[in-house]
Amino acid sequence: MTEDESAAIPESLAWHYTSSSGLRGIIETNSLRATSAAFMNDANELKTGVGALKKAYERLKSTLADDERGLVERGGLLRESAVFDSFLVSASLDGDLLTLWRYYGNDSVAYSVGFDRDVPLQAREQVGGDQHPSPPPGYHDREWEMIEGQRSFTEPDPDYVGVFGGNWRPVTYVHRDGSEAHAEYIRKYIGRRQYNDGLNRFFFDVGAFADSPINLEKDNGFSDEREIRIIVDVNPAWKFVKFRENQYGLVPYIELASGSSVEAFVPIGPQLRLPIRHIMVGPTSTPEIAKRALRLFLDNNGYGDVTIGSSEIPFR
Repeated sequence: MTEDESAAIPESLAWHYTSSSGLRGIIETNSLRATSAAFMNDANELKTGVGALKKAYERLKSTLADDERGLVERGGLLRESAVFDSFLVSASLDGDLLTLWRYYGNDSVAYSVGFDRDVPLQAREQVGGDQHPSPPPGYHDREWEMIEGQRSFTEPDPDYVGVFGGNWRPVTYVHRDGSEAHAEYIRKYIGRRQYNDGLNRFFFDVGAFADSPINLEKDNGFSDEREIRIIVDVNPAWKFVKFRENQYGLVPYIELASGSSVEAFVPIGPQLRLPIRHIMVGPTSTPEIAKRALRLFLDNNGYGDVTIGSSEIPFR
């Protein structure tokens, strides 16, 4: 056992499983990629929770008054997240999980990277400035109406900067047909709407976005993954979104990095190290060589204090 492995593995880690090339990208760019949820391996990412709510509502609505049904059906509760515009990165609460090693270790050694899940990550700015550097036709066209002789826009400025999410959140595993918990979620939503309507108070209702609880639900068939995730919504896209390629074409993603509590995002400039505490080498026939190479790689890239270990799952 090496000195690294004799050290206690820190608790409160989010284990992100990745390939050798993925690990290089994380360390060398000091960033973790969050991919558009529309391009994740599971096509139902961010849809399971709302789908379960809809099933629960179908069973519940016969017990509701007409005005209560109207609040639900006209509101944003049952509206699916804009999965194309939400960016997601997944990890696990378990750093040595055979189910996940199988995803990444078919052709080469895989790794699980232990992030301190108490430290938020922020979207990294890719393009500076306050305005789109080359806006497409119609970019600044917005709906508006006249109110007391003044033009009032009904849509936000397309260049406004908004970043939501960035914290690690554990996934809740649910049955796709919903449960009594979903019915209670609907009842509480109705209660909040009625309370605000009674006070003539504006109710901000845009449906599920970023790391809303409903976006943290997943089919219970995947419960063995023990998933924890970060979901981030960003605007404007030109400032944050990059692209990579896969077999289906271009895939939008953003870079998550270490930032400050002062800024909503990580501005262009010097890069901080990621809050990585431990890295596990996946099952391999040559664990000692793999760990030695990993140690050298981390030391050369400013991550010399990150401890390393190897999977206890036998290599086959």
